[in-house]
Amino acid sequence: MDVTALPFNRFLGLEKGASESGLLVRRVLAAALRRRRRVSARASVEGDALDRLTWGVQTKGRALIEVSVEVVDEGGMVVLSGVVEWFIARAVTIAC
Repeated sequence: MDVTALPFNRFLGLEKGASESGLLVRRVLAAALRRRRRVSARASVEGDALDRLTWGVQTKGRALIEVSVEVVDEGGMVVLSGVVEWFIARAVTIAC
């Protein structure tokens, strides 16, 4: 599976070329919804967060970004909200 094809990775601006060059994305999120229903999610970042993410990866090889997430049901009611912190770093190749 091409992880850059996931909507959230496209939101962060990750493209197939970035994946092939060794960019690693690490993240953790654990959540549970109490009732079965159709839901959708909205994600946003504050101000220049994407620019700071790009700068950090290009200059330091790593960066953090906080992404606000809301999961809403069919009626538009927010059933989950939170902030997901993503750590993104370039892969390091070790020659043996």
